[in-house]
Order: sequence, then structure tokens, then C-alpha cells
Amino acid sequence: LFFPAARWADYYDLSGNIDLLVLGSSHAYRSYDPDVLKRALPGNPAVFNFGSSAQSPLTSYCLLREILRDHQPRLVVLDLYALVFSENNQLNNGRFNLTSMRYGEGQKAFFRDAFSWKEKLQFLLFPSYVYRINFEPKLKKPLGRKYLPKPKGTYRGEGFVFSHDKISVAQLQNYKQFDRYDLGQNALLEQHLEYLVDIKKYCDEREIPLVFFSAPVPEITKDKIDYYDTFSEIFAGYARELNVPFRDANRARFSGIRDAEHYCDDDHLNEAGARLYSQAIVPLLETYFTEH
Repeated sequence: LFFPAARWADYYDLSGNIDLLVLGSSHAYRSYDPDVLKRALPGNPAVFNFGSSAQSPLTSYCLLREILRDHQPRLVVLDLYALVFSENNQLNNGRFNLTSMRYGEGQKAFFRDAFSWKEKLQFLLFPSYVYRINFEPKLKKPLGRKYLPKPKGTYRGEGFVFSHDKISVAQLQNYKQFDRYDLGQNALLEQHLEYLVDIKKYCDEREIPLVFFSAPVPEITKDKIDYYDTFSEIFAGYARELNVPFRDANRARFSGIRDAEHYCDDDHLNEAGARLYSQAIVPLLETYFTEH
């Protein structure tokens, strides 16, 4: 559903260096179009989008550590999405990467460092529970029901996923996903925020610049997320403390991206929206790829 195996297979097939690395949740892998970025940035840098569904900052840190074994990016972009900072369940996000990595020291380190002892026990002793979502299609097939899950987009390569779908304003107004979230103003977990510090430190040790972004969601959706501005201010505070540039596209909107045209659902840009957004951030990234 979420293309982690395809992403890792592409990664292992790379023959050159990654110049621009993108990390973050599904907002990352559906918003930062490598094709647009490498064509628009000076020198046509190699771009790889290593976003993954519900990717926590802990997972981002572990992926960064693994990727920097073999690559020296000229820039790392980390997309910040408040909802993944509010949940502490690595089985909901880390396992998609863990099970797609090649067996070796990197995979073992990821399992050792990114999962709690309880999650490790569930993974090793109760795999049927961990992968219970996979059994529903297998049960439906013998019953003659539609058993294949609806595709969540199309994987194009370099980690990027797109959709041509458009969601209407009426659908956005009536969609219930964000109506069920009851986030208090203290919803961002401290351990996730501290991994922003660790990611910055790891990049600094390797002299790699780091930039924070928050990719756009529909304005209607942004208004449904309680305390969105509070969360964004917390991210901005960490960015200032760490001396990391930060642009939240939901508080400082880029012109031309519209709810009625550029989203495939109530949470993600469609292909046209990702193209516009990726082009819009180019001026903020150019300096990192200009030879001095």
C-alpha cells in the first residue's frame, strides 16, 4: 500500500551519491517531487525522497544514520507534520522500513534502537498481530468479495508517490478524518521533539545543512486541526534554537495552491499540487546547490 519495498529497492540500486535527501511522513513522499527539484535546482542534483507513512522523528533519525553510511548529501530536508509527533507506536511506521531493508548491520541497528522492548516482543513472538491488517484481503478472497485494497497512489521512483485524484471543497468540508482527532496543546511528545536535536547534531557532525519544512494541507483541513498554530510555533522555536531554516506552508501559504485543485484527499497534495509546491521551494534551496 505504501511502497516501502519499492523505495528501498530503488535506493539499493543507486549508483551515485544522493545530493538532496528528503525525510518525513507521507507528506514528504507525496509533496517533494524529485523530478521537479533536480530539474530546477542548480547543477541538477540527485534527489531521493525517503519519506514513509507516519514516519516518526525517531525513524527519520535511524534512516538518516543508515543512509549516511554510504552517502554525503549536500542538504537534508525534514518535513514536520504535527500528528506524527503525537503518536508513539513504531509498529505503525518503523516496520514498513525495517522489513524492506536488507539484512545487515543497518537493519539490526534500526531494530535495536528504534523499537521498544514491547514492540520487539510483538514483532518476534506475535507476528500475526503485527501484520493483522494484511490478513483482511486473504479472508475476503475466498468469500468472493473485492479483496485488493484501493491503491494509495502511483510510485514513480526516487521515493516519490503521486495521485491524479482531486478532492472537492464539499468533500473536504464533510470529510471526517480530522474531526476525530482530539489533540491537546501538549500533544507533541517530548521524545520526538528531542530527535530534532539529534538529527541536527548528526547532520552537523557530517557538515550537512538541514532545513525544516511543513508541506501544505488543504486550508479547510488546517482549520480542523486543533492547536495547529501552537504546534507550528513549537517547531519554529526548535528551528531557531538549532539555527535551522523553517518554512510552514500552512501558515505562510505559497500562492497558486488551491484546495479545489491540488489535493488528492484531505491530507495530501496530488501530482499537480506537488509539482507546484516543489517548484515554490526551489528559491529556498538554491543557495545550497550554488557553487561558491
